[in-house]
Amino acid sequence: MNDASLTGNSNAVAVRMESAAAATLAAMLLGWWWSFYPFNDLLSAQGTPLGADFAMFYTAGRLFWEGGADQLYNQAEHQRRLLELFPGISPDFCLPYRYPPFVAAAMAPLAALPYAASYAVFAALSVACGFAAAQRLSRDLRILQGPWRRPILSLAAAWPVALENVLGGQAAMLALLIAAGTVACLDKRRWLLAGCVLGLAAYKPNVLLLFAAGLIAWQPKLLAGAALSGAALAILSLACAGSRVCGDWLELSLRLTAGPWDLETPFWKVHSLASWFALAVPGAGRMLALSAGAVAAVAVGRWMRRHAVDAPQRLAALSLLITINALGNPYTPIYDLLLLAAGGVWLAESFYSKADRARGDIGCTAAFAIGLLFLGPHISQAIAKMCGMQLFPLALAACAIGQAWRLTPGAGQAKDYFGFSSAFRSDSST
Repeated sequence: MNDASLTGNSNAVAVRMESAAAATLAAMLLGWWWSFYPFNDLLSAQGTPLGADFAMFYTAGRLFWEGGADQLYNQAEHQRRLLELFPGISPDFCLPYRYPPFVAAAMAPLAALPYAASYAVFAALSVACGFAAAQRLSRDLRILQGPWRRPILSLAAAWPVALENVLGGQAAMLALLIAAGTVACLDKRRWLLAGCVLGLAAYKPNVLLLFAAGLIAWQPKLLAGAALSGAALAILSLACAGSRVCGDWLELSLRLTAGPWDLETPFWKVHSLASWFALAVPGAGRMLALSAGAVAAVAVGRWMRRHAVDAPQRLAALSLLITINALGNPYTPIYDLLLLAAGGVWLAESFYSKADRARGDIGCTAAFAIGLLFLGPHISQAIAKMCGMQLFPLALAACAIGQAWRLTPGAGQAKDYFGFSSAFRSDSST
């Protein structure tokens, strides 16, 4: 039996996965389209503008395009422009701009277009980043080269979190591409280039912050490249917006990290452990989550540096860093959970050995893991609205404990996620 084959049972599972993905994608796109009925404006039935969060990028880019960069962090001006753009929107609907100045400058050419056309271009760019990330991961991971390639990529395309990014006008596809590109450069031992790619995550400094901390603790050579690209983006911001606007952004960033927010995000939208820490120490949830995550990420990086890790251990550690990045981030909205896609395929690849190919049955444990990741964030968010508790971070924390446990000395069959690796083992010994 060659590596490209599947057993009858495995093939049936793969077909069901692809069918479920196609049905989910069609249903979500149809539901999204129908939500704008009667199609007489750019607002959905819930009062959300087309592209949702993209409106925030658009108004920021419009400020730059019209020479109003000095108002970039003036929330009243953003709100005025938002109401001007969508006259029928609720006056309470608010989209604060908290990104660095160079992001608004990059959005300026798109903001020169009519809103709907601008959003269409932005969505296409987001899809292109996701496709490029999938292609980058596929080049290096056997699980994305073998018979499970189509089912896995089909599920990824229909993943509600991925659709949330495209339909909701967010930019986490870029973060996914940066993570995949950084690891690809690390595999080739191109430390400076890897650091430069990683530094591009400065477009949203918290999005890969803990992942970056772990990588730099593992390979300090990355710091030079990250500093180089970070400095280039800082110079770009200064050139585009001036020192006062950059100072406004730095002040805003420090306040968002350490203090209360002027426009607090509802806790049910945050999928890190910050909301749970806030229950124990009110007002300090974000700092506690960030501190715990930083300690954990650096510990994983130092562990990788001290040990001669083989390829499966390295991939498992990278996956753990992605999990820590989500858990310890002071702000992990549902769309930034897209990064777990990279962590998931790295973890699955880590279960391989030369004798274990991706042609076995999916198995109950793997199916549960896929279900948890596929629907878990949205189900947890819906439950949190009703009962006041975000459950997905707890499930993700349990996964992190299991990932860390598997990296401890002597990890073997007894520590192999209770049979998770058997999901990808050979169907026969012959």
